[in-house]
Amino acid sequence: MKLYKKLTIINTILGITVCIIILLIYFFINSLIIIPLLGLFLGGIILHVFIVLIINLAGIVSIFYIKNTRIVGIALIIYGTLVLATATFFGIPVGIPGFVLFVIAGILALKEKQVVKESK
Repeated sequence: MKLYKKLTIINTILGITVCIIILLIYFFINSLIIIPLLGLFLGGIILHVFIVLIINLAGIVSIFYIKNTRIVGIALIIYGTLVLATATFFGIPVGIPGFVLFVIAGILALKEKQVVKESK
C-alpha cells in the first residue's frame, strides 16, 4: 500500500473516531437535560462535527475509488483545507493535525508516479 494511502487512512480513522466521541458525548449530555437547550448553544459545533465527518469519509472513498494520483493529491489537499476551515471553530485549532496529515498525503500522492498499463 502506498504511503499517502496509509497516512490518509490513519488521519480519517482518527478524525472519524474523534467526531463519533464528540457526538456521543453531546447526545449523552443532551439526554440528561429535560429541555434540549444544549442544541441552541452547541448546534453550530455539531454541524461542524458532521461536516468534518463527511470530509473524512470522502477522504477514504477518494483514495480507493479514484485511480489518478494527481486528482487524489489535489482532492486530499482540498480536504485538508476544508478540515482546517471547518474544525477551527471559536479559535480552537483542533483541525491542524488533520490539515497537516491531509496535505502531506496530498503532496505524496502528487509526487507519486502514474503507472500506465499497456493493453495488448
